[in-house]
Amino acid sequence: MDNLELIYYARQLRTTLKNVIVVPISDAHYGNPYFSKRHFMETLQYVQNTPNVFAICNGDLCESSIRTSKGEIFKQVGSPQDQRNWIIKQLKPIKHKILGMTTGNHEARIYNEVGVDISKDIADALGVPYRPEGMLLKISFGSGNSGHPNKPYVYWGYATHGYGGARTKSAKAV
Repeated sequence: MDNLELIYYARQLRTTLKNVIVVPISDAHYGNPYFSKRHFMETLQYVQNTPNVFAICNGDLCESSIRTSKGEIFKQVGSPQDQRNWIIKQLKPIKHKILGMTTGNHEARIYNEVGVDISKDIADALGVPYRPEGMLLKISFGSGNSGHPNKPYVYWGYATHGYGGARTKSAKAV
């Protein structure tokens, strides 16, 4: 058996932070006619304007309907390229607060057909870490852990888009 290496991304935040809030930005589906620009922009403003708030982009930011997908290709707003460009433009003001990015099944439609990963394009344009299948994060901030003045608090987290499609009773209840 090959030796497998666990890949994680570490982010050291400011030592002056007393607490951190991580906001998942996922399933926005920009390009879908029912996309809520107001809610999306309010979320970005919250991340941008609140010092202790950071984000993880967790897939399906774009609708990405193509000929072979279930989505209605001719009802979506803009092409997948236009959607990608718009998302990059909107996320740029908070790029320094994005801890990482994964992809979703909607962006995977394009990758599966032609091998182009628009989620990676977005992450590269923003300069944020990217793992398509899921991301393990180590977040450190503050000081005073265990009574040591220079020891930060450390938290681990994992983000993945998943593939549930609200198939379970509990997902439908939300």
